[in-house]
Amino acid sequence: QRSPWRKPIMHCGVLLAGFVVMLAPGVLRNYAVTGEVAFMNTQGGRLFYCSNNPSNLTGRYNVPSFSRADPVASEKDFHAEGERRMGKSLTQREASMYWALETGRFLMENPAVVPTLFYNKLKGTIGHCEIPTNHSYEMAARFSPLLGWPFPFFSFALALAVPGLLLGVWQSRKATVLLLPILITLATILIFYTSSRFRMPMVPFLIIGVGICLSVLWKWAVMKQWGRSSLVIAASALIGFISLSIPCPPKSGAEEFFLAKAYHRIGELEKARKMAQEGAAAYPRQARFQVLLGMVATAGDEPEKAIEYNVKAIALEPGNVDAWHNMGLTFLLTSRPEAAIRCFEKAISFEDRDNTRYLMKQAYEQMRQLE
Repeated sequence: QRSPWRKPIMHCGVLLAGFVVMLAPGVLRNYAVTGEVAFMNTQGGRLFYCSNNPSNLTGRYNVPSFSRADPVASEKDFHAEGERRMGKSLTQREASMYWALETGRFLMENPAVVPTLFYNKLKGTIGHCEIPTNHSYEMAARFSPLLGWPFPFFSFALALAVPGLLLGVWQSRKATVLLLPILITLATILIFYTSSRFRMPMVPFLIIGVGICLSVLWKWAVMKQWGRSSLVIAASALIGFISLSIPCPPKSGAEEFFLAKAYHRIGELEKARKMAQEGAAAYPRQARFQVLLGMVATAGDEPEKAIEYNVKAIALEPGNVDAWHNMGLTFLLTSRPEAAIRCFEKAISFEDRDNTRYLMKQAYEQMRQLE
């Protein structure tokens, strides 16, 4: 429906005003903390580089060798690496901009990798498997019989939604609005990385497409238009087959680690130990499971075991700050302040943390008392 030109301009103005109201508190907070105007956050450059760099063409999120996996630690590592490469101090926004420009430079100098990245990102997006980053549907399903049901799943929605949305646009231009959030979601994934939580915003609109498809098929069945129905069903079957045939990416161990960590947090030490041991067996090169086993041992009053686990973690990852910090804490709790100080100094050499310095101060006080 056509309307006077003033009306859409007014509507856009109201919408933009709404965005300003929502973003203003965050902008003020960011300015108060950093002295920079940041409308959302300043990790965009890091995410852009993690998703598109010479050592990662998978289309998924993977940190480079100079960065730790934890998001907070990764932000610090990227900032430090950016300052090292530039040879000067950088603000948060400058560091983010540096990595965004580095990513752009890599893509400009290697245009042949762009189709590979797009293909892998699109493949991961339309595949039936979940690619978790923060939270795992599969892990949640362990605690919910309803979530554990195998049907319906993403492939089913995708298979019926694509023909449904095309039929909807063919029948009425109003259905075109359903394509906008789907295209925005796909654009976000193609720029950054494929992840189930990234594709989640388009699922409601795909479900509307499923409804359109089923409605049209029912109408055609009543009218006995079997040719059209067969064509749509065949197209849906093909899309579903393609989605189901895409292999699932290898697991990262994050699900086992965070579940074990959650059990440790609530005091379920045996469950935490069992899950962490399973993770350590499945991912023997990951130090974080050894660190977590050390935390469980400390909580269970097994200091020697805790030290043993942290030594294993350091052997796997010499720069693991948590392992050095936790081992120092264990030495402190068992009245071995000199060993604790050595561990704390090592931890601080990798990352200067206030809590590590506080514990080192306690270790020095303990050493004086023992003298």
